[in-house]
Amino acid sequence: MKLFATALCFFLTVTAALSQTTPEDSIKIAIGKFFTSIRNSDGMSFRQSFADSSTYINVNRDKFGEPVPRAAGIMDVALLISSVPRGSVDPRISFDMVKVNGSLASAWVPYKFYAGGQQLYCAVASIQMIRIKGNWKILYYIDRKVNCQ
Repeated sequence: MKLFATALCFFLTVTAALSQTTPEDSIKIAIGKFFTSIRNSDGMSFRQSFADSSTYINVNRDKFGEPVPRAAGIMDVALLISSVPRGSVDPRISFDMVKVNGSLASAWVPYKFYAGGQQLYCAVASIQMIRIKGNWKILYYIDRKVNCQ
């Protein structure tokens, strides 16, 4: 019985130590939920990923190849996301860099965007986050299309 109790304590201690997440992990989880909301056409979860007064910007190129930033309202994008059939789009993300400093964080997130099973484009997002009441929220999101490799 003593052996069993010792083994159980060891198992619980190791499990607790392994399950603790770093601040960088918590950022990755929050960003993963954000992209999952897009995949699931869940405009409500998409909106909840953002802090109040957040900024959402896409950068495209004009006919001369110059970058043209275009801001969009978070609610407008959330409505657009809600209108897409669930599972018809699939943003596949990776993480290039995640930095955390107290309640602020920054992440570079390359991704490939698929629709109907076909890759449409590749992009990279720069995401600035803030921790509010223990939850990471997107404060500033900007992305641009890049060449797929």
